[in-house]
Formats: sequence, structure tokens, C-alpha cells
Amino acid sequence: HIFTDASGSKGAGGVFQTNWFSIRIPNRYRTRDIKFKELFAVVHALLCWGPQLSGSHVTFHIDNTNAFHALDNLSIRSAPTMQLLRQFLFLCARFDITFTPLWIPSED
Repeated sequence: HIFTDASGSKGAGGVFQTNWFSIRIPNRYRTRDIKFKELFAVVHALLCWGPQLSGSHVTFHIDNTNAFHALDNLSIRSAPTMQLLRQFLFLCARFDITFTPLWIPSED
């Protein structure tokens, strides 16, 4: 299980077992919408832990409905976010990872 999250302007993070990452959103992505940033966190998680997860099934816990639906449907209308989704799918293929997205409601 991997848990990821992103904030509107600050950064993104993820947790896998006892490992975690926390990154600032790169300047070139600061004006992107939150679904892009949430998916950016998921892609970054695979960049960090893809080799460790090779050959396994991973559940991604995501609190953004649009990012969840992008992973669930393998498609999204936003071209920049679709590029991230393609990168995610490439990494899954490269590391032989199957996945299930799981939406978790965020606190209001």
C-alpha cells in the first residue's frame, strides 16, 4: 500500500511501509491544478520505490477524486495530466507492477 497526497501550492508526499518522501512541487508545475499535483505524487512514489515493488500488486491510496478516476479509468481529459498518467503506466510496465487505486475521503 502506498499513500500519497499533494497540497495546492506547497508540495507532495508519500508513504510506503516505513519509507516516506516529501518534495516541493517544482516551479514549472506550481500553476497546475490539484489533480495534476496529486498524480505527480503518485508518479514520484513509483520513481522512488518502483524497483522495490517490482513484480507486485500495489494499492495506491489517493484523496483526490479526479486523480483516482484517472488511475481507475486509465484516462483523463487534461493533456498535461494525461502525460503524467502515461509516465505512471510506463513505470508500472517497466517494473511489472499491477495496481489498484483506492479513493480515501479527505477531511473537510
